[in-house]
Amino acid sequence: MNCLDEILDYYKKKETRESQAINTWINHFLINLMGDLEEQNPRNYLKVRNCLILLINLFFETEYPDHYHLIGVPVQEIPKNEKIKFIEILKSEIINCN
Repeated sequence: MNCLDEILDYYKKKETRESQAINTWINHFLINLMGDLEEQNPRNYLKVRNCLILLINLFFETEYPDHYHLIGVPVQEIPKNEKIKFIEILKSEIINCN
């Protein structure tokens, strides 16, 4: 099972579980996730990073979803030439991710 799916499945059932069981699951999940880093595959780093971000946002009380939550610029305010650059960067990241 994909780690993102596993996190989402567990989160859906979170309300029916005791906090100790949730903490135990998170600890075991993190240990298994860190094992993926031992292979030193760039895709594994991306997978682990994304899983950690999702895990933190769902299971831990964070004030903001990420560090950059309050310091961005609305899309409508970005000049067209910069939007084109951003789109190209995102496309290349998506292509390199697969």
